[in-house]
Amino acid sequence: MVRGTELDLAECEVTNEDLSTVAALTNLTRLDLSETQVSDVAPLAALTNLTRLDLSETQVSDVAPLAALTNLKWLDLSETQVSDVAPLAALTNLKWLDLSGTQVSDVAPLAALTNLKLLYLSVTQVSDVAPLAALTNLTRLYLSETQVSDVAPLAALTNLTWLDLSGTQVSDVAPLAALTNLTGLYLSETQVSDVAPLAALKANIYR
Repeated sequence: MVRGTELDLAECEVTNEDLSTVAALTNLTRLDLSETQVSDVAPLAALTNLTRLDLSETQVSDVAPLAALTNLKWLDLSETQVSDVAPLAALTNLKWLDLSGTQVSDVAPLAALTNLKLLYLSVTQVSDVAPLAALTNLTRLYLSETQVSDVAPLAALTNLTWLDLSGTQVSDVAPLAALTNLTGLYLSETQVSDVAPLAALKANIYR
């Protein structure tokens, strides 16, 4: 359904062949293609006015065409086949990015996205979060059910209010004592046994 500059095709019978028609709507600012049969997003490169794009639960794997969409502020790629996020480094206006349930393991390209406020990486192959130290505007970070064990780099993210580390390999949370703005910290199903280093935090700690 088209409403002005917004097009919602979620759960519709949309295929790759239909995207050429969508690509002609160059004034679109919001596009929802979630839970469709779309796998090739090449035609979307023409939609340079997009600020919000939802491709969740599609068969998309190659996000290279999305590098042209530099006005994007909100991008949902959750539950897709995406593994290489290098093209996303061009999307420096992003404030909200969901990569949960993907095959992503290397988050180094995301270091360029310094305007991000919310980042979802739950249920991915991520183990090294060092590149995320550059994302100092983050307020919420979701890393549940990943291979993360070392949270020292996250000490730089002093604007975080919400951090989910549940179901990870984390055992030492001492570096998180620097996150004085935290209000919620999830540590269930981790190797953490000592939260004493976090005693000064006002955060609710869920174990």
